[in-house]
Amino acid sequence: MRTMKIFILPLCFLCLTFLSGCGQPCSSELVQTFKSNDGKILIWFEKKNCGATTDFVYELKSINREENKDKLIFQFDSGNRIDWPDDDKKIFNLSWRNGSQMVLELQVPVRIFYESSKLNNVPITYRYKAETTRI
Repeated sequence: MRTMKIFILPLCFLCLTFLSGCGQPCSSELVQTFKSNDGKILIWFEKKNCGATTDFVYELKSINREENKDKLIFQFDSGNRIDWPDDDKKIFNLSWRNGSQMVLELQVPVRIFYESSKLNNVPITYRYKAETTRI
């Protein structure tokens, strides 16, 4: 029984030390903002850093000013690519067609976690590079 206690205490300490790093919030950095042609839709592009052992996660979100709520539109990371742009503003182009369609054209392949097909009844068209993957 005594031998078991000798192993259990250090094991508990190691588990607590390991778990203490979990659950820490990610930091976010605003990269760029976009407005629709009619000014009704505001979109921001942010970069999230969740720690040294993970890739940066990128998100496009929109905000409904009336409800003060944000909505995730698109979430991705680099997929551990070594040819990633040095400026995050070079990852994609966002444009509006006649105010009734949003076009998101990626300049580099990405690994997609989430993509929305519409934003406030405005269809979103995505144009990807060949090596883009979905998770």
